Amino acid sequence: MHRYRFGIEEEYFLVNRQSAAPRSELPKAYMTAAQKRLGERLTTEILQSQIEVATPPLTNSADALADLARYRSVLAEVGRDHGIGIIAAGTHPLAQPQQQRMTRKRRYSKVTSDLGMVGLGNPISGLHVHVEVPEPDLRVEIMHRLVPFLPLLLALSTSSPFWCGYPTGIAGLPQCRQRRSAPDRLSRDVSQPRRIRDLREDAG
Repeated sequence: MHRYRFGIEEEYFLVNRQSAAPRSELPKAYMTAAQKRLGERLTTEILQSQIEVATPPLTNSADALADLARYRSVLAEVGRDHGIGIIAAGTHPLAQPQQQRMTRKRRYSKVTSDLGMVGLGNPISGLHVHVEVPEPDLRVEIMHRLVPFLPLLLALSTSSPFWCGYPTGIAGLPQCRQRRSAPDRLSRDVSQPRRIRDLREDAG
């Protein structure tokens, strides 16, 4: 087995193919047709205006690129029959928080119960890379070694300066609005990643 496998999750906004306006409700016929093609690789998100795809565990970037390209192609192809398109962006420039509808799942209900309007009024999408590091001690060491690179990673991830149809003047609005659940300081304690994970799961 490769030492560092990884997986990628990518979230998309569902939009009207003609106007590019976000869909506030997830069309069941579209989701059913797309899941027949993609299976468990396609899931819902907390808001009905969003969906998510996830690769299996991988060992090289070429396979990841091929998988994500296929997922996008299938979603676009199925969408032609339903008048639906997808947008991969941090925020939809025209999305209105008050128009969002929650996906009916127990987990999402808990999130919105805990966070109130913040949970529903947060139409933000992202691309998440999860790296498998089997050794607990090495996980902590890698976290510390990444700290000097965080400004660069933040700069590379900035996108979507628009919100509700207005230019915000902020290069990366999603980065400013994301919920924070990690502690301010990192320690060498190997149990800290587990505590951070528990905090994130509690926060949704």
